[in-house]
Amino acid sequence: MIRRYFLQLCIFFCCLLASDLQAELRSDQNFKYWQLIDSEAISLNNLTNTPLPEWTPIPNGITDFNFLESQYWQATQGDTLWIRIELPRRIDSSRLWIELLPNVGLNGQLATFEKDHWKWNLPIGRQSSEHEQLPATFLTFVIDEPRKHKVVYLKLKTSQVFHFSINIKTNDSYLNYIVASHLFNGFIFGLFILAIIYNLAIGVSAGEKVYIYYAFYAFSISAYLLAMTGYPRLAFPEWGGDGSFSNLASLLGVFAVTLFVREFLDTPKTTPRIDYLLRIQQVIVFCCIFLVGFVSEVLAFSFSVILGVIAPIVALIAGLSAWRNGHPLARYFLIAWGMFIVGCLVWAWMWLGFIDPNIFTFRFFLISTVMEVMLLSLVLGYRYSDLKIQTETLSADKSKFKKLTEFDHLTGTYNRIGFINHATKILNTTNENLVWLTINIDEFKSFNSTHGHILSDQLLEEFGQSLKVKVSRDNLAAKLRGKDNSITSKRGLVGRTSGGEFCILLSNNTLPKARLYAERVMRDFESIKITDKYGNEIRSTVSIGIIQILSKEDINSIFIRSSELLSDAKLKGSAQVALA
Repeated sequence: MIRRYFLQLCIFFCCLLASDLQAELRSDQNFKYWQLIDSEAISLNNLTNTPLPEWTPIPNGITDFNFLESQYWQATQGDTLWIRIELPRRIDSSRLWIELLPNVGLNGQLATFEKDHWKWNLPIGRQSSEHEQLPATFLTFVIDEPRKHKVVYLKLKTSQVFHFSINIKTNDSYLNYIVASHLFNGFIFGLFILAIIYNLAIGVSAGEKVYIYYAFYAFSISAYLLAMTGYPRLAFPEWGGDGSFSNLASLLGVFAVTLFVREFLDTPKTTPRIDYLLRIQQVIVFCCIFLVGFVSEVLAFSFSVILGVIAPIVALIAGLSAWRNGHPLARYFLIAWGMFIVGCLVWAWMWLGFIDPNIFTFRFFLISTVMEVMLLSLVLGYRYSDLKIQTETLSADKSKFKKLTEFDHLTGTYNRIGFINHATKILNTTNENLVWLTINIDEFKSFNSTHGHILSDQLLEEFGQSLKVKVSRDNLAAKLRGKDNSITSKRGLVGRTSGGEFCILLSNNTLPKARLYAERVMRDFESIKITDKYGNEIRSTVSIGIIQILSKEDINSIFIRSSELLSDAKLKGSAQVALA
């Protein structure tokens, strides 16, 4: 079942990735881009007079900085990045949309030349215009009447690093793109919400920490992806693009997955060395979460990137160790986690500047993450159902074992242990109007020696069944009449307490009534006919001791008094009834 659902998820998300890749290939490449890093805070007028050879071309609108270059880290020094965009001569649209992604930590303004002077335009969501309510999640600018513009400038600041791609779309294509994007993101986050609720519900109902940890992980990673998709920018335009939230969510995700891996793979018992490594990682991540509010955003970003690369690899090593040790679900964990690691590595390499930061890269990370969450949720669901089946089987086996330990297989009545257990429960509930009958087959040892075990067992079996039927009939009658509070009916409990001895505990009874009850038992026993191998009928008799249970009397005292009374009855001969 897990394999089938996993295959369906893979096919579905591969189709989504293919559509994203196709959309990337159709993007307009007629715009030209240049960049200039400004460390001196030069004015826009001076910038426009800067010769074009001093600008650095940006092929296809994708920055090519990587962390090995000094320019990659100039953003941390508060430098400004200027982007010069040359618009084509012919534009078949009344409006252009300039989108920069990923958006985390990035902010800026767009300068357009209108009415003989330069005008600064704020991003969508931060400017008071007709476009204010448009749900643009990434850092997006709008150019009205683009035919009137030859060149526009972007002035960008970031709290992290300058690494992004510039997508310019016409009005119609952008509206279609943003609707499709929101539908796609809604579907992805819907799956995350489903996984969170699913695991949280199981964790709370079953009391299993592993499901709580995984729900926490799914929540943290979805919060990180929410920041990456830019939705906080819609609700909080001023700081929605800030990177502190994404850094915190990333570290919380690493912390949660460390807890989950330790619990799911049971590393403290199966792989102590790997568990030691996971515990160290857990402490380091906890310290980073504490420090993220006090250090610079660039340092917090470095924490999230480094731990975001190391933690999944450590979890993969733990999964491999668990698989070698025979963990039943380790292979599914490795499959799911392998997909997630591929997505994480692509995402980390993108942030380090070795992979283009386009929508395809972002969607690849998004899909690999949600596939891992969904597959592991299926595995956890299978684990829960399997544990539930095992629990039900153990419960059934326990009940069966309890029945075997409490019942006498020969007579079908309770054995000594079962009878004492149930009699004790009755005594703890009430000991008023309780009568105890101890029934012993006369000369049973002699009967056994003379006629053999087979006939003795037959006698015990028929007598036990007779007592069981008698008690069951009384209990059924009491149950049927139990709704009428004015009627008190006797109830009984019967068990074989030794070789030829049976005990009956009667409730709602008196000694005179119990004597009549005992006499009927004696007659029933005498009517039992056992035939030996020669065809001769063999009969026997029973003697019965009857006592009224005293207030707060325990089971041991009852056994002693009834046994003494039965001994007195047997001294008088066979088929005797003694009361006390």
